[in-house]
Amino acid sequence: MMMSTDLYITIWILSCLVSSRGDLRDLPGFKMFESCIEPPSKCPNPNITFHLYTRYADNHILDFSKPETLLEAPFVPHAPIKLLIHGYTGHKDYSPNTELRPAYLAYQNLNLISVNYKELVQPPCYVQAVHNVPLVGKCTKMLLLRLFRLRPDLYLRDLHVVGFSLGAQVAGHVGRLMNGTIQRITGLDPASPLFDTFLLSNEVLDKSDALFVDVVHTNIGFKGKMAPLGHLDFYANNGIAQPGCGTNTSCSHVRAVEYFAESISSKTQFLAVKCISYIMYKLKFCKTSETSPLIVMGEHVNRTQKGIYYFMTNSKPPYAQGMDTYEKKKTTNTSSTTGSSSQIDQNDIPLTDP
Repeated sequence: MMMSTDLYITIWILSCLVSSRGDLRDLPGFKMFESCIEPPSKCPNPNITFHLYTRYADNHILDFSKPETLLEAPFVPHAPIKLLIHGYTGHKDYSPNTELRPAYLAYQNLNLISVNYKELVQPPCYVQAVHNVPLVGKCTKMLLLRLFRLRPDLYLRDLHVVGFSLGAQVAGHVGRLMNGTIQRITGLDPASPLFDTFLLSNEVLDKSDALFVDVVHTNIGFKGKMAPLGHLDFYANNGIAQPGCGTNTSCSHVRAVEYFAESISSKTQFLAVKCISYIMYKLKFCKTSETSPLIVMGEHVNRTQKGIYYFMTNSKPPYAQGMDTYEKKKTTNTSSTTGSSSQIDQNDIPLTDP
């Protein structure tokens, strides 16, 4: 029986960690990794491209080595900017782009930039893909700096970076290189394997990377990070396996993107309650109050809130349960179309089984 790619990668990682031999080409299973690309550590980089999408322009290539491509690019002036970053095995037409791009463009007239580094994250090259993360962050930072320098009709304050899986870790690097000046970074189930600041000294997305960092966890302990990383961390269901996914970790992993995409325009909201753990949440020890109201997960999150929150979902679209998760009670919705001040004002609503 053939071993899965994930198992090959695990063997490779363990071999690298325990081997005392100097030549990695002697390590078991090396040949399957010979095709992995180790790109030149320079920007611009032929393996990293940027693509602009608006309601009026589709896939306009942005080349920051050629200022005219930025000056002539058909940006929507004075509009929000969403920068989407895919993960391992992805590309510009893969999650989170396939879910978020149409949702954003249908909801609002804005600018959407997709980062494409497909060749640097091809399987089975996960180890090399992790190694490539800082380079992708560096080139993305250079694009943003030149873009805001050349285009007086675009503003850093309107930038929102959204990264999925490995892309969330790239987003963290972009934020650090921008000295934490980005308004908002959203990490959708940030990648876990090989991202450990203690064991491997790999920098991990955290709340210092932007003025506001929100994180959605859907596959913790497997493909996604378990620990809270942002100002706000949302754990969907138990944070591990999502309803309708069974034991399929890839399904649970990508649900973070699907939930967030639905939150952009859905009238039914993902309502989350503050809680220190899922066990406490299920035992109904976590209740809302005037000082700890239910808040909205997703695009329209209240950026003044902080902490760890849990929410429940349905097993298929539409995923949001709204108030069905909780006992029926009159609510006040203070949603903001700017995506910065949504929350539900509740008074001690006890949890019920979803």
